[in-house]
Amino acid sequence: MSLARPTNLEGEALAEVVAYGRRLVEDGLVLGTSGNISATTGARAVVHTHSQSAVAVSTVVDELPAIHYDIGRLGGSAVPVVGYERFGSDALARRAADAFDGRSAVILRNHGTLACGEDLRRAYHRALLVEWLAETYRKARALGEPALLGEAEMDEVLAESRRRSYGVVSA
Repeated sequence: MSLARPTNLEGEALAEVVAYGRRLVEDGLVLGTSGNISATTGARAVVHTHSQSAVAVSTVVDELPAIHYDIGRLGGSAVPVVGYERFGSDALARRAADAFDGRSAVILRNHGTLACGEDLRRAYHRALLVEWLAETYRKARALGEPALLGEAEMDEVLAESRRRSYGVVSA
């Protein structure tokens, strides 16, 4: 896993990046040294994983659909799968940036997940949520055609989440 040490990341912030880097391995979101984490003075964070279920799902769908209402925590009713581009390429970076469009997570085809957040805790939990949703979808597909939540149901979920202020401190 790549844990670059920028000069502006010190003390507590660096310790947090290292701790979440270890969690990536413990939680099965990366294998060996794959994936990475970036954080900027506590203001924004990005977690990149190579989690097995998200990668598997990315090879067969163009978006991870609303298998569960918690997908709304990621900014929409589906998580887009970005078309394949070589890792590290400008083309992949452009595609990923375009796909975020109001969302906090995207899946890179045949590659992994990108999740962002206001802080590292939120970005990490969003990456973990993508993997949980992908695993749930994968298991449901093995049983048959899953019942998915439609736009009306997701609109209702998002409105109720806002009403209850679920999104204020959510992952």
